[in-house]
Amino acid sequence: MLFDIFADRAVPTQIRWMATITLKNGIDKYWKRSALHPIKLPEKELIRPRLLTMLDEDTPLVALQYCLVVAKIARWEFPRVWPSFAEDLLAQIQAIATDPSLSAARRGIMENNVLYIMHLFVKSLSSRTLVLERQSLRQITPLVFAVLAPIYAERIAQFHEVMLRNQNHISDIATFFAES
Repeated sequence: MLFDIFADRAVPTQIRWMATITLKNGIDKYWKRSALHPIKLPEKELIRPRLLTMLDEDTPLVALQYCLVVAKIARWEFPRVWPSFAEDLLAQIQAIATDPSLSAARRGIMENNVLYIMHLFVKSLSSRTLVLERQSLRQITPLVFAVLAPIYAERIAQFHEVMLRNQNHISDIATFFAES
């Protein structure tokens, strides 16, 4: 299974990256029930609960493809099959923000990945035309803002602090953006 290859960090990065790309490309083609050779429901049920367990992926190419995989699956599954996806994702964002056991570097990686998934998810949800899907977007919007507004305010405060401290040091400001 491609997800197992991606999730196994002992596998070389290039192979994990290719597995994630192949999985991402196969989602549009095989995730639908109407596909010629669709992914079977038991296999989907094995993948779905594990999707949000790899948020600490630190290899940029693999992390990008992973985020796209999660967002594409959410596009097909939310709100009918996986109605709790938005709440699950928001819970992950809150857990990452409040977990004292995470190092700053690991928290940054996880936060970037989960926020990018949220971005892709909201973007795909906003382009939908069916009434049920648009209604789902309206329902989760207040929850999304309630979770993301404090993170946004914190980042703005950090940026302001860096700007005040390093008015003449462009390299420090560039470092802030690279780490955020």
